[in-house]
Amino acid sequence: MSFRIINKDSTIEERIKKAINRVIYEKDLLNNKLEKLRDECKSLIVNEFLRSETFFALANGILKAEFGLSDEAVGQIPELLHEILTVEVSLVGSALKNGLVSITIDFVDNEGIDFSKHGVYYSNDYLIPWLLWLLVMEERDVVPNYKLYLKEGRGRSELAIMIKASGQSYSVEGYFAGRPGDNWITRTLRDSKSKITELIKGIMDKPL
Repeated sequence: MSFRIINKDSTIEERIKKAINRVIYEKDLLNNKLEKLRDECKSLIVNEFLRSETFFALANGILKAEFGLSDEAVGQIPELLHEILTVEVSLVGSALKNGLVSITIDFVDNEGIDFSKHGVYYSNDYLIPWLLWLLVMEERDVVPNYKLYLKEGRGRSELAIMIKASGQSYSVEGYFAGRPGDNWITRTLRDSKSKITELIKGIMDKPL
């Protein structure tokens, strides 16, 4: 961007330069605000996941037992959330002070979650896609001819193992079972809406 001042009046020229510099300065400050909002919004959302009832069940409760999650696997869940969550923040409209803030929250860059890569582990050469079971399988049978046997000190979770049981099948417990549009992700985002709104106001309402 370049400007050429036709009128050589030094006062006018100085005022124009100051006005231009002010606009550039405000845009830089605004971009910094948007970056700050993006980072803090993502941190807030991840923290809300880690505060949720579902996470507590994954960390040391029934879901840890059912999915056979080791302590190491549980410890990787925060990193998993950061990997699958993307937050984009932008200003809608051209006005620096009156524009609307748009926040887009996606999982794995609009492509959806790759359940063969995220939230999985192998057990005896079998892929265990526990995140898939949790988010979209509702209460459908996911492990036929097996049932959960709760026994402290047993299995990867040290809480339970799966044992053969002809005619029986394992499915995610109904309270935590998810389906597209209604699962751990969508519930957490819905419950976080007011906190996200407050975060936007707190950052964007501060004067430039």
